[in-house]
Parts: sequence; C-alpha cells; structure tokens
Amino acid sequence: MKQTTSAPHLLRELTELGNLVFGMFTGPHVIVRHWPVYYRVYVEVDGLCREVNRLAGHLARGFIHADDTVDADRIADANACFARVDGHVRTTGALLAEVVRDRLVIPGNPTLVQIMDRHFAPESQWYRGVQAHYRSGCVAPDGRTLARTVLPIDPHPARWGGDEAAIEQQQFELAPAYARTLNDRTIRQVQTALNQVYAALGGCFVQRCPSVGALLHPRSTPGPASMGFFYSARTLHEEHEPVRDLPGGLAVYVSRDHTFATIGTRGIRPADGTPGLIIHVTVDITEEDPAKRPARFIPAQSHHNGEYTAAGADELKTLLFRALIDAGLVPPGARFDDERWRYF
Repeated sequence: MKQTTSAPHLLRELTELGNLVFGMFTGPHVIVRHWPVYYRVYVEVDGLCREVNRLAGHLARGFIHADDTVDADRIADANACFARVDGHVRTTGALLAEVVRDRLVIPGNPTLVQIMDRHFAPESQWYRGVQAHYRSGCVAPDGRTLARTVLPIDPHPARWGGDEAAIEQQQFELAPAYARTLNDRTIRQVQTALNQVYAALGGCFVQRCPSVGALLHPRSTPGPASMGFFYSARTLHEEHEPVRDLPGGLAVYVSRDHTFATIGTRGIRPADGTPGLIIHVTVDITEEDPAKRPARFIPAQSHHNGEYTAAGADELKTLLFRALIDAGLVPPGARFDDERWRYF
C-alpha cells in the first residue's frame, strides 16, 4: 500500500509557484519589458485563486455521506476543479518560459534569475516534466484518497546536481475527519499565499503599467527581445582579443587588427541561449598620424541597453576609455567624438 503523504504537502507547489511569480514580477528593481505577458500571468493567478477556493470547500466536506454512500457528483466536480488547476499551472509555466527565454521581465535578484533559468528554460527537464506529468490531484472513485503527481521547485542553486527532474507521487487520506481538518488547514494557507500574490500583482500593475497602450501591445505573442549588437563567444575568440574584465560582468575587447574596441556585458542571447558579449559601446581606435590630429577624437557608437547592465552611458564611456588608455591602445590625450554618441 502506498504511504500516505503528510497534509503540509497538499498543493504546496502552488505556494512555491506563487512565491516565484511574486519575486519575479513584483519584487524591488523589477523591469517589465512586456506588459501583456505580465497581465496574462495575473489572469492565471486569479484563476488559481478561484479554483483553490472551490477545492477547499470540496475537501473540507469530503465525499462520503453519513450512510457510507459515495457522492460521485461531488467527486466529479472536485476532479474537474483539479483539472482546471492543472491547466492554470501549465499555462503559467508556459508564460514563465516565455519570460525566461525572451527576458520579458528582468528581476532584481540574481539568485531568482538562476532559479527561473533552472526551472523555466524551455529546454529544462523540470519544465518539460511539469508540462508532461504534473497532476494537482485526482480523487479516487471511493472518495477516500487523493492521488497527485508533482515536481517540487528547488530554490537552492548550491544543491543542484544533474538535470534530472524529481517526480513525486503523493497520496492523501480524505475520509477521516482529522485528515480533512489537516488538509483544510493546509489548503487555506495556500489560498492566503495565492491571494497575496494576486493582490501584489494587481497593485504593481496599477502603479507601474505606463498606459493602456502598453497593455495592448501589438506583439501579443512575445518574440525574442532586441539586444542590439551581440558577439557570440565564438566570434569573440576568433575576431577579438580580451583587454580587461570589469565588475558587473562587463568586459572590454579589441579587434585583432586593433581598429576598434568594444565594452559589453557577458551574457546569453535569449533567443537560443548562445553565450557571448552584449555590446554597449563600440569605438574606433584606428591609429592616426599625431602630427595631423594631435587632439585625437575617437568615434564612439552607443548600443547601450540599461536592461543588461547597471552602468549608465557616461560610466560605460569612462570605463572603456580608462581600460584602453591603461592597455596602451589609445594615447592619454584622446577623447570621444561626442557627436557620434547616440542611443539606438
């Protein structure tokens, strides 16, 4: 006989999912790059709140009458409710996979980015496992047990090992009064947690969404985010030489023929996960005759995207310039051609 799972595990994955959504969409320093996906997540959390509220009523009452007869209609209603929970979870997961793939929302917590990438990257085993196997619950025909198939979220990057996704088969007692009391207590806690997430999403939506036009963005099906210029790791290795690594993931590279230099953030291309350098500034460092141009100007072209670096445009110019002077690639008297400094 399968061992009974303790009541605190009932629908715990919904609380875990809600915690991730809360941190990803409402935490401090969050940057929302695509409001339609935010609103769609908000709608799915609303749906989860409604279904969990219905489940609380079903599980508290139980499915067996005082005369030991089984209420088949109530079991069918509860299972239909569980099926709708499955749909909301899978849809929310798919939306979060879009968010991760295309960087549609940028959270302020780097650890949260790791957790989201680990679980919701479209190619991750955990995400595929949830879409294929997750089942929030199914009440047995006799009304005495509840079977579930869940894949817990692991919030501790230090413990991550292989790519295997842990699938848990759970079974809960429904008939005894004490079991219904414990289950009801747990599901009410899940209700409270999800309601808090829903309220926070709504509050942030009202405060931060710039306009109805942002919500009605024509790109209702999000595509890859624009990253400006991007050099893959292979291109960097073949066509550029490293000059210096800087705090915040910034790095300075120079072309092998020493005609131009770049500063960018080490990262991945959201569309395909290719590692490389997200370029913020490109400058021309072609050698010129000092007699003809003693006060040397360096043409600078900006591709700066503040979503990928905490450094401002002026700070990027200073960091790049200092690295090039220290490396002896440009003379100390050189300066940027400010007329070429433009945002794209």
